[in-house]
Amino acid sequence: MHMTTMSRPYWAHIATLAERLTDGEDVIGLGYLAGASKAFCLANLAHLLQRPLVIITPAPSEAELLVHDLRFFTAPAVPAPNIVLFPAEGHLPFEPTSTTSELTAQRLLALRSMLQAGPQIIVTTPEAIIPHVIPRALLQPASLDLTPGMPLERQGLVERLLRCGYHQVDLVEEWGDFAVRGGILDFFPAHRSRPVRLEFMGDDIESIREFDPASQRSLRALQQVTIVPLREFIADLPAWDELARRAAAVDLDLARFRELYDCLERFVFPPGVERLLPLFCEGMESFFDYLPPEAVLVLDEPAIIDAKLDEYASAVDEGYKQALLRHDLVPPPATRYLTPAAVAECLQACQRVVIHTLGGEGPEQQASAALSAQAVGSFQGRWEALVRLLGERLHEGYTIILTAASVTQARHIQDLLREADMAAEIRDIPPLLLTGEPDAGSAQASRLLVCVGALSGGFALPSARLLCVDAGDIWGTRRRRERQRMPSARARLFSYKDLQPGDYIVHLDYGIGLYRGTTILNVGTEENEFLTLEFADHDKVYVPIDALHLVQKYLGAGGETPALSKLGSGAWKRTKRRVKAAIRETAQELLRLYAARAVRPGFAFSPDTHWHHEFHEAFEFEETDDQWRAIEDVKADMEKPHPMDRLVCGDVGYGKTEVALRAAFKAVMDGKQVALLVPTTILALQHWHTFRRRFAPYPVTVEMLSRFRPAVEQKEVVKGLRDGSVDIVIATHRLLQKDVQFKNLGLLIVDEEHRFGVTHKERLKQAYPQVDVLTLTATPIPRTLHLSMVGIRDMSVIETPPLNRLAVRTYVLKFGDAVIQEAISRELDRGGQVFFVHNRVESIGAMYRYLHRIVPEARIAIAHGQLPEPQLERVMVRFINRDIDVLLCTTIIESGLDIPSANTIIVNRADRFGLAQLYQLRGRVGRDQIQAYAYLLIPGERILAGLPWERLKAMLEFADLGSGLRLAMRDLEIRGAGNILGKQQSGHIGAVGFDLYCKLMEEAIRELKGEHVEEERELQVVLKIGGFIPKDYIPHTPQRLDIYQRLYAVDSEAMLAELRAEIEDRYGTPPEAVEKLFHLVELRALARQLGLQKIERRQQVVAFVFDPATPVPPEKIVTLLQAHRRVLRFIPDHTLELTLVQDEWVAVCEAVKKVLQQLV
Repeated sequence: MHMTTMSRPYWAHIATLAERLTDGEDVIGLGYLAGASKAFCLANLAHLLQRPLVIITPAPSEAELLVHDLRFFTAPAVPAPNIVLFPAEGHLPFEPTSTTSELTAQRLLALRSMLQAGPQIIVTTPEAIIPHVIPRALLQPASLDLTPGMPLERQGLVERLLRCGYHQVDLVEEWGDFAVRGGILDFFPAHRSRPVRLEFMGDDIESIREFDPASQRSLRALQQVTIVPLREFIADLPAWDELARRAAAVDLDLARFRELYDCLERFVFPPGVERLLPLFCEGMESFFDYLPPEAVLVLDEPAIIDAKLDEYASAVDEGYKQALLRHDLVPPPATRYLTPAAVAECLQACQRVVIHTLGGEGPEQQASAALSAQAVGSFQGRWEALVRLLGERLHEGYTIILTAASVTQARHIQDLLREADMAAEIRDIPPLLLTGEPDAGSAQASRLLVCVGALSGGFALPSARLLCVDAGDIWGTRRRRERQRMPSARARLFSYKDLQPGDYIVHLDYGIGLYRGTTILNVGTEENEFLTLEFADHDKVYVPIDALHLVQKYLGAGGETPALSKLGSGAWKRTKRRVKAAIRETAQELLRLYAARAVRPGFAFSPDTHWHHEFHEAFEFEETDDQWRAIEDVKADMEKPHPMDRLVCGDVGYGKTEVALRAAFKAVMDGKQVALLVPTTILALQHWHTFRRRFAPYPVTVEMLSRFRPAVEQKEVVKGLRDGSVDIVIATHRLLQKDVQFKNLGLLIVDEEHRFGVTHKERLKQAYPQVDVLTLTATPIPRTLHLSMVGIRDMSVIETPPLNRLAVRTYVLKFGDAVIQEAISRELDRGGQVFFVHNRVESIGAMYRYLHRIVPEARIAIAHGQLPEPQLERVMVRFINRDIDVLLCTTIIESGLDIPSANTIIVNRADRFGLAQLYQLRGRVGRDQIQAYAYLLIPGERILAGLPWERLKAMLEFADLGSGLRLAMRDLEIRGAGNILGKQQSGHIGAVGFDLYCKLMEEAIRELKGEHVEEERELQVVLKIGGFIPKDYIPHTPQRLDIYQRLYAVDSEAMLAELRAEIEDRYGTPPEAVEKLFHLVELRALARQLGLQKIERRQQVVAFVFDPATPVPPEKIVTLLQAHRRVLRFIPDHTLELTLVQDEWVAVCEAVKKVLQQLV
């Protein structure tokens, strides 16, 4: 494929533009560039010029898309230019908040890049270039490149990380964390997708490794990593006298300023402290001071840029006024922000390329005509129309590039093209399209390519004989670009990492007690670690670490405080017997239901075809692993010959609806009807819109049946269900009425299961016994319950948040006009909607009048539980349809609602809410890629202390995604259990704790199925050599307990080797006490395989006590005795004795291991 022959007119015009700039022309104009052709044109221009390009676009969303497009077209260039986004600060001027660590790192990396040589393209926005930035002289030493072998004083690095805004933690899981463990230092730079582990040898860096934050295991070695500050506040603090002089010069309150200074001395950075940067750091510079002297500016729509600059300048003035009203410590605007006039002056000083949508005049117009492209538009799944266009363009000599989101999608497109007799080549990156150079080895290369990547929009460029079509243009939906996701370790039902002193626990033998921490005790000659448990009457039990599995954290029903068990009373054994009997009855009922379902015939749906793949590709998001697993589970169930009954659980907004859509498509493709049952008319309306949009390209009729539709329309829908002309119906309880009958119902989907009574669901199941049933619920179901119910009800759990979801930014602020006005106005200005939660019905009218007074432009409506249901639903529908800007409501906010346009929530008197309530309310916003905000308002005249303050502080700390499982684990998980097992079981759960309840349930079910349930026997290994994890090796107790738990679960040599490698990777070279523990764990694993009850050292003899039901054949023991007569003998009580020859602990372990290995 020789680009020079293909595209001579295009390259001639690009070359002319480059020559004009090289000759020193100040301003060059371009006209409208459709789709991704803007990036294509600018990438070519940068390639020819070999000078830095700085592109200013009107909006952040456009800047992000442009960066992606530029990276696509420049990927094959050698060397490829560095494409960098310089984002805005992410908050309004003078707002009392700091820029997120992710944005700060991006900004500082971009500034650092501008100081370095080499080809690069910087993309930014008007809002990003107005604030002053730290001086170049400060930024260069603040950033640090680390390489293996580099000498670096470790304590100095710790201080640098603290000064740069990193937080010291026990376990690195999130951006900005760092942890020190002996010779290991872990840290998580905000510009990297994974954290980094440094291993030191003295004061030299021995190795640098990237590791997985979830498993904490190293993934690969790195040759270099950069530490970039997480905040722009990186200056060394000047002396107080000098700072006081500067503060006094701008009339700041010196007493409050001194408090702030004291915080900074302790590396504590209050939110919004960057507003005071000009006082701490003299000689602030602008974005333009960083520009390389040879840089060329590209102004994308200068008129819009000017308007944005003026708009931001007004926001600066308004923000400053509001800050003064709040009595914030802020310097004058001129010290922190450029004026539009100053920005214009800086722009005039540079060579510029200006892009006008309406084009220029004369030569500019001719050049624009040669460079102009036509937008491809969306094919909405009309494959034949696309194939026709591709055929025509190939005939005209075009090179065609189709983009695909993944290799799988690329292969799917290639298969579809093959069916149309078109041969396409798949490539990981696009061909070299810059400057008309020939693609490598390209003379015979295909002119129809499918490349893995994405473009903001397809385009046809006649003068270049080039056609680009994005997958989004083909399927009618564009997949959201993957944003680096804030990592967070998954919350589990119970991990020893979550166990804290003072927590209630359940000991399998002793009952319910309190965990009081760990202690090191000397037993005989050996030192070991023990859990300290306290029971009734302050009785204490010391549990050896190797019996850790007998202890579980207590999770009860309804959050009630349990009574402590009394040791030696026999009450705990009686309680266990009573609960076990009740559980057996429940298990029998569940098994009866399961057996009846298993023998009932159903409909086996056909395997997927290319139509299903097309439907999948139209999903605008990237599926998470959990979501994909749930989809596969549902499809596999539907293809089986008996009816499906699957429950899909997942947090609000985690993608359960897409699972339902895929199932519905599979059903209608086999000629079956689908019914979606929802609890409210609001949800019915939402699902109706979603289903109609997704099924629009297909001949599928989707209808809604609810009170919102007139009686005449309802009759038509009912008639359509009866005669089969309606394929999918979304309905409320109206679906349960007797006049509703289906011609060929194949799938019933129940959304928000817990909102329906058992009779409702059973009525449908009885009416259509052969129908597949898919149930969706937002109630988290713990993994242990999932395991205990295996074979009773199939479940899929979606725990992972969508890739592009941003954590909600949370503020705790004092109630005031300025705060509320600013929060509402900010959301309305960006076209969004607001929830205002005021949980007092008697004063909600007064709050309505107050809001109307301070934000008169907002359309406000009231919603609370005492309104008649029709009126409440009308209000909610108006809010969904965006006829209302601010919904003033109580906690009635519908839990299942998905309103992506509502991205600000204000909670009045947040101090009166429980933690779980606050979390649930905050979950109403942040449903899209847009940054969402939660303002928790507290009374201005009160100082909070105690529990209310702890709750609000927790909301600020647990702002990451998926933290609801950690915040509200007890309440939500027990409610999930109740939904499945019935209310009568909650008392039994409270009596023995949730984990033990699930364990007993699993055993009862296995017994009733006729499976052999072995009684757990305690294996003891007592070799009197010690073996534990010293606190100076793993100082953090929860981490230490977690490692113990995993070590004592080891059942093979390979598993131990894997865990040993992880421990060495995370904590460094193990000390002797840990080496002893590894040997003991290895011996335990072997002894467990042999069915041993005990291995015990008695002076110079080691006794191996076998269980009578040991799997070891007697003849194997006889053979072993004959081979080692001098050191081995068998004595009564199933005991084998080994006489030790050496006393050293390694020799003892090796001798015991040798015996065990010969018996395996």
